[in-house]
Amino acid sequence: MEKVQTLRLDALAFGQDLHKFATEILSRQTAAQNDKQRIFLFAQAIRMYRTAEAVCKLVEHDLNDAAGAVLRCLLEQMFVFSAVNMDAAHLQALAKEGSAESHKALSGLRRMAVESRPEDLTDDVLRESLEEFTKGSGFNVFEWARLSGHGDSYHTLWRTLCDYAHGSSAMVCNYLDFDENGAILGIRSKIASVAAIEFVLVASAIVLNAVSTLDVQVNTPAVHAKAEELSETQRTLYAKFWDLKNEPLHGKSS
Repeated sequence: MEKVQTLRLDALAFGQDLHKFATEILSRQTAAQNDKQRIFLFAQAIRMYRTAEAVCKLVEHDLNDAAGAVLRCLLEQMFVFSAVNMDAAHLQALAKEGSAESHKALSGLRRMAVESRPEDLTDDVLRESLEEFTKGSGFNVFEWARLSGHGDSYHTLWRTLCDYAHGSSAMVCNYLDFDENGAILGIRSKIASVAAIEFVLVASAIVLNAVSTLDVQVNTPAVHAKAEELSETQRTLYAKFWDLKNEPLHGKSS
């Protein structure tokens, strides 16, 4: 476990270094009032930065499965960021999905018993509000992954992280200790100490890519060198993570 703890601390230290760099880059960005694409990307990058910060804070406090759930949110945000960065027209699709999500939410309220709603949410009020939105499928993660060119990440990492976000039996089983005959020995209080290292490294890499994409100013040699240093550190730590994960004693997420 000493190797795991050492690499966790190194990954968290890297995350802190990355966040300082991201703060520097984001704080100097500007956007024209009519540049909707850049305004969206800027706001989304800030959101991604805060989500990644949450991943690191959760891992810092050994709340690893919660960090996995939050990382899935960050991955979805990255899909949207990358797709809109590739084509501003995707903002229209995002707006339509937002309208469809609002329509679904209001439709759900209409199905509630009248006595279960606040008094002002009458059928007439909800019916009038529904007219402002359009029906649709809502937010489609797979489609955004495809549009962003990250379809493989959807089928691999995103799928893996679903267990952390859902109330699945697979995740509950990770909290159980079994003997060689399958009998339950006890219940763990914490899991995913090894996987959490990857959570921090992936979250940090997503933020580094986002702020680098957003930074359209001419970088000074110092800024460029720092970005390269961070990228190299992330690759080195990730290689160490895979070496550790492949060791027999550390192959499980616990």
